[in-house]
Amino acid sequence: MDGLKPRFAHFKKKIQMNKRELFIRICLILALFIISALIQHFVSSWFLKINGGSLEYFHESGVYWEAVSDAKVYYEPYLLAFREGNWDIYQPGQELPLKGYYYGPYFAYFLAFISLFVDLFTNASEAFVVEQTVRIAPFLFDAFSTVMIFLIIDGKLSKSKKSRKRTFIAICVALCYNFMPIVLLYNGVLGLNSYMFTSLTLLSLYFFEKKKPMAAGSILTLSFLTKQMSLFFLPIWFLILVRNDIEESIKFLMAFFLSFILLSLPWIFKHPTYYIGVLLGQGYSGITHFTISQEYILFSTTPFHTLLLIGADKLAYAYYILNKIYIPFIVFSLIFYRIALIKGDHLIDNRKSFFTFNAIYIIGIHMFISRGVYKNYYTFLIPFILIALAEWITKIKRNWMSIVLLISMLFWLIGVNILIIWLSKYIHTILLTLFWVPLFITYNKEMHLALFLKENYEKTTNYFKRILHIIK
Repeated sequence: MDGLKPRFAHFKKKIQMNKRELFIRICLILALFIISALIQHFVSSWFLKINGGSLEYFHESGVYWEAVSDAKVYYEPYLLAFREGNWDIYQPGQELPLKGYYYGPYFAYFLAFISLFVDLFTNASEAFVVEQTVRIAPFLFDAFSTVMIFLIIDGKLSKSKKSRKRTFIAICVALCYNFMPIVLLYNGVLGLNSYMFTSLTLLSLYFFEKKKPMAAGSILTLSFLTKQMSLFFLPIWFLILVRNDIEESIKFLMAFFLSFILLSLPWIFKHPTYYIGVLLGQGYSGITHFTISQEYILFSTTPFHTLLLIGADKLAYAYYILNKIYIPFIVFSLIFYRIALIKGDHLIDNRKSFFTFNAIYIIGIHMFISRGVYKNYYTFLIPFILIALAEWITKIKRNWMSIVLLISMLFWLIGVNILIIWLSKYIHTILLTLFWVPLFITYNKEMHLALFLKENYEKTTNYFKRILHIIK
């Protein structure tokens, strides 16, 4: 019995230490959330003040900022209609702007939920509540994204020097997310739609990396039901899990689809065809145009626009024809699905490779997606790039070198951000390639050679043979 006393005292001390570390961690999370929301608020207020409250389009000679006023033109009417009792945003026969609602239902529902608190604390007119909700929502979701970036990078609680270094890098990178120019402009100032699904996808990534596939699948559904871009992570994460544990991959997929059905029940029963069409039909390649004429400046951009801009008209037309039948997008996706399948065992156990792989993949999706993209979609890429590069920096042994690389990385990203805002939208492909550069440099040799090593295919084949043998 006497021998148990020292053990009990040690266990009690460990619990007290963990409580103290947990308290510090909670304080850090709250501080990051508040600081992030305040940064967004002050920058937004400053911008609106110097521009007279205008959120209209910004044009320069030959330049298009894509500073569109969707928040005023679309999001406020969506929210107002919802608050006036029109909860069924997919009801056929509605007039514009409700007819132009092409997002998942929970984009409007989250706005409606936030508006309840705005209404409670302001007790102002309906128009004021709606306007302020649409303005405040990006601050809150980006603050949540800031917290998620910190939690994903920081990993486990520990008092070791290595862990403190990781925490320091996590804090710096999370805060710097809020100083990325495209995040400040497109999320904080203009309130465009990327902020909501970005934060939810990061939460799903957090659970996936923690090996909680059901939570990851369910939250990925919620992200998809605010904006469709996060759906692209479903097949790639599923294949990584398939390569490691068939049962876990089935749990992930089942959680996604069951959550989708439960969260979509009202619209599935009322008008399923229209609802599914809105959710999945926005990838249509015909909504982009083979021209760089100012007449079509409001439409999305793809690699063939870059080729047109540099005068490679024949190559541009060839790409345009292939793009109409989704060939570039399909080829890119299949390459990365193949890598996920043959290297899933490595990706699931190696944080650096996993985060870099995700960042390279989602940048490529934005480059090759057949319908094209807009500049504000790039905000979705920033957290994945930051997390991947931060994970690489934490592995550097020399602290001074880590700091130098951290500062260099942040200046590089801010520079690319400024180019994205300022330069012509039609150099889309070049701008995304600039995001790729540091990721490919820090990618390990094993992943670079993944498709070319015979042993990878042999290991994958043997894995599935064992699975089939167990099933039989």
